[in-house]
Amino acid sequence: MPNSSIKWILKQKGADQERLKAALNLNEREMELISSLTQERGKFSEAFLICEDRRAVVSIESTPFEYWLATTDPKDLAFLEEMKRQKPEASKLQILMELAVSHPFGYQLSGVKQ
Repeated sequence: MPNSSIKWILKQKGADQERLKAALNLNEREMELISSLTQERGKFSEAFLICEDRRAVVSIESTPFEYWLATTDPKDLAFLEEMKRQKPEASKLQILMELAVSHPFGYQLSGVKQ
């Protein structure tokens, strides 16, 4: 990855740690930091950021609209499709904006009974 001066490493479930360490030239402390990354769905994700010679753990928080724009959670996507069926006259943008207000942390964290 020599062509990229900025690298984002997110939580690595089941990744080959030795390969990651070698590919990014990481030391033991950096590997520990990567192993400790956390996330709370709909709230934040931590990432290990490499920017040229600087390295740090950062917290990424999306706005409710950004959450709905980027979600890959199957329950969120199913709910989004249901909203489209219920409101065929509404644009996808209008639906996303409505969901950002009514369910700012996604479908599962909205208190909706499942």
